[in-house]
Amino acid sequence: MSAYEEVRKLLDDTRALENAIELNANALADLLERNLRHVSGYRLARLKVKLRGFNSNTRTWKTP
Repeated sequence: MSAYEEVRKLLDDTRALENAIELNANALADLLERNLRHVSGYRLARLKVKLRGFNSNTRTWKTP
């Protein structure tokens, strides 16, 4: 297999993995919610920054 084909396969595999994660995001969030106390402070801070864009009252993401 050529280097081009190997890179192409890696990209295709990455896209397939991202699609699987998107399809299972709610299940992953449920698992994470039950175990938040085991997550590092660094990662929790990053999550908190991401969630600033989410309005919990309307349950929608704020437009940029």
